[in-house]
Amino acid sequence: MSRLLCCLRVRRARDDMGAALERQQVGDASDRTVCGAPPTMADVIRERKKKAGGAALGTLRRRLAAAARRSRDAGPERGCEHARFLRSVVATWRPAEVVVLGEQLEALAALRDLHAQAALAREPARPLAADLARLRHARLACDVELRGAGFSLPAHRAVLLARCDHFRDLLRRHPASARVPLEGVSASLSRAQLEAVLHALYAGAPPPADHAGSLRNCRGGGGGRHASLAMLDDGFRLYEIARFLEMPIVVQGCEDAIVCALSPDTLPHVLRWCAEPVASQWVQRQAMRYLRDEFPAVMAAPAAAALPRAALADALSSDFLQAGEAQALRALLRWAERAAREPPGAAPRDLLAPLAPLVRTEHLPPDCDVLQQAVRRGVVGAPAPWQGGAAAWLGRGACRPPRCFLPYLDEVKALLESQVVPEAELAAARRSRLLLPIPDALYMLADIPRNRHPRPERRAGMSHTCSC
Repeated sequence: MSRLLCCLRVRRARDDMGAALERQQVGDASDRTVCGAPPTMADVIRERKKKAGGAALGTLRRRLAAAARRSRDAGPERGCEHARFLRSVVATWRPAEVVVLGEQLEALAALRDLHAQAALAREPARPLAADLARLRHARLACDVELRGAGFSLPAHRAVLLARCDHFRDLLRRHPASARVPLEGVSASLSRAQLEAVLHALYAGAPPPADHAGSLRNCRGGGGGRHASLAMLDDGFRLYEIARFLEMPIVVQGCEDAIVCALSPDTLPHVLRWCAEPVASQWVQRQAMRYLRDEFPAVMAAPAAAALPRAALADALSSDFLQAGEAQALRALLRWAERAAREPPGAAPRDLLAPLAPLVRTEHLPPDCDVLQQAVRRGVVGAPAPWQGGAAAWLGRGACRPPRCFLPYLDEVKALLESQVVPEAELAAARRSRLLLPIPDALYMLADIPRNRHPRPERRAGMSHTCSC
């Protein structure tokens, strides 16, 4: 009996060892299969979720905070939605392709910073000590009195001669008079405007209140939209007068005040003024930068229907537009619906005809809802099957490169934070982005008809055979 029990135990041990070896072989085969498959960003995203799952949501309080964040980030304007969209786009990419995309976005971000610094550059105004203004306010050694319509202000003849060409010509016409009447453009200035002009001439700085302060209050909407636009009109007029009088410090003060008043409601009015020949090019650059940086908010404002189409085309053509392509296309469709209600009442399709091709729809997947909506309206053509892939995003062939959208750049950096990509694979991905397909030129020979031109007759002494 004991011998029989021993045999059963040995047989069971053999069976258990065989099953263990079989499971080990199956596990090794599956590991080889996984290792043999090329890794994609879906594996990286999956591992990232596993690591963040236990640490970030370990307590009930953290779970509730995460749910609150998800509810706030559910809108299309939030960065969480952009990050989720980018993860869905790069899920099937190789890590090397995501590295190349990150390098391209970082280069565009550096170029965006340089572009912003260049847009802020302007010619510096001539400085003047502030104590000259205190002399005028104290009426010390004032030797001339500028007389307007029912008022007069004291000044120093030497300061006016040195600081302003208009007052220089005016004082030369009255060389011995202590009371000089205002003439020409300066005759229409009010007391407050002339005080602001003299303050700028003496102190070397824009006036601290009045027009500059009221223009800054335009951003808060005090007094209603019509009052804000009226204050902006005063600023435009004061700028034009200062340009005519050649007073750069007043010009820059007006420019700063107008830019501080930029908002989604005032931007269309400023852009329409910037289209005039006498407008400030510096203000125009800052207004276009505001439109690019705040594109979703500007397009959602009630005043968006009054935006100039040329400004919209410029913003949509830029690599620095701060909006995703789906977000830009959705905002453009809504803008066309509102603009069609304004006079002269053009059709939305006609309004979108010159602007829709500027949206880089090749970066959107074919099943994108807003893209399908635009296709049904006849705004854009039917998407190709390759749209939304790595070739489109990396700008291969005829595809346009992605914009420098900062949420996309931040998400790419987060995905590649702990990834090591082999240098050979990275170099191959870089070469594939730079190499362009060479067209076959032999197809041009197929259209040339044979015997189109008769062969010239050979001369009598020329042999009809060729010996090689």
